[in-house]
Amino acid sequence: MIQQGIYADRGERPPQNWAMLFLQATRDSTATQVGQQMDSLWGMLQRLRIGLTDQLPGVKLPSAKLDVLIGYGLNIFGLAGVRHTLPADLRVAKFRPPQVAGGGRILAGSGINYASNVAKNPATEDIAIQLTAATPLGISRAIVEIQLLLEKLTQESERPVLKLVETYTGFNREDHRSWIDFHDGISNMRSGDERFSALVVDDEDAATDVWTRGGTYLAFIRLGVDIAGWRRLSQTEQELVVGRTKISGCPLVRVGPTGPVAVAGCPIAGTQSVSETGNDAFFEPPRGIGDQIIRKSHVQRANHHDSPAEESSLRVYRQGYEFLEPPSRDRALLAGLNFVSFQDKPDRLLTMIQQPGWLGNVNFGGDDDNQPPEIANLLRAYAAAFFLCPKAEPNLGLPGRSIFWAT
Repeated sequence: MIQQGIYADRGERPPQNWAMLFLQATRDSTATQVGQQMDSLWGMLQRLRIGLTDQLPGVKLPSAKLDVLIGYGLNIFGLAGVRHTLPADLRVAKFRPPQVAGGGRILAGSGINYASNVAKNPATEDIAIQLTAATPLGISRAIVEIQLLLEKLTQESERPVLKLVETYTGFNREDHRSWIDFHDGISNMRSGDERFSALVVDDEDAATDVWTRGGTYLAFIRLGVDIAGWRRLSQTEQELVVGRTKISGCPLVRVGPTGPVAVAGCPIAGTQSVSETGNDAFFEPPRGIGDQIIRKSHVQRANHHDSPAEESSLRVYRQGYEFLEPPSRDRALLAGLNFVSFQDKPDRLLTMIQQPGWLGNVNFGGDDDNQPPEIANLLRAYAAAFFLCPKAEPNLGLPGRSIFWAT
């Protein structure tokens, strides 16, 4: 059973509000000490999920539909006394560090660079905690309670064991579009078995690390979007890079004498966009496109339309959340996407980002050898990391408990 916070089943939708917290274990801490503090955090958050907090005895808080997901980075397996060795798939799931002066590619062969002012990757920590909730208060309350409980645990142990070192927040857009104004998430895998086939670690995936079976690997990339640069492009230029029409979201099939041509019949009569009822057939771009310009668009590069159950399909289950950091006296406006994906093997995403014919060395889409600056620099990374999210074990409590002690 996968953990809460992964909305892959039929009828499930991610809540509106999201946060990702990164915890660092002090290097002289043991696996048992880290496990005990994580167990306390997990218990507190599970009580908060049902509206209970020690600060308000006898009071039932309004439901925020809070869900909590725990992921473990590769550093956690270096703790003294750890019960499992580093899983083979997590061992190779590494993004490049930024250059000392900032910037640099996140992966060899990738067209995505770290932002020029990022000289340290903030996501390469020991533990990730994803929070999702129906209300902003549900997220904020959980962040406050985590920080205060860690401070209390530090006082009780007379030394820090776990520290909250970075927090990112985000939200779902009700218009189903992204900051570049195109429909987003339309061609995600169908809910239910199709998603589970690509995201859950099965017997074959866990051949050398049996204890990871039933879990998943979380990938997180915080991507800033150059909205101003994007808007310097014409609508036609934007559509050819994305592979969809901007207004309706219909997938493109060729470039005609007057511009991009969408698949016939899209959207259906009486509707204006693919996000409206009855347009499900147009969620997935058609395969076998002959037009080379359309073949190089983002939607064709990122999805080759093979069965999600096959690792070679490179299909991943995406669960992204937009973010906005408003401008201030010392900071320009920063808007972007918290890219979150789940996959049974990190190689699915790593190969998609690196391999020619997929996203390869392009930043987002378009011709490999002819990338205008507005496209070549559209996305930039502010953090990137992989985490193992062990399966949920309701009778044992903390997911991944066996990393820290025998169960």
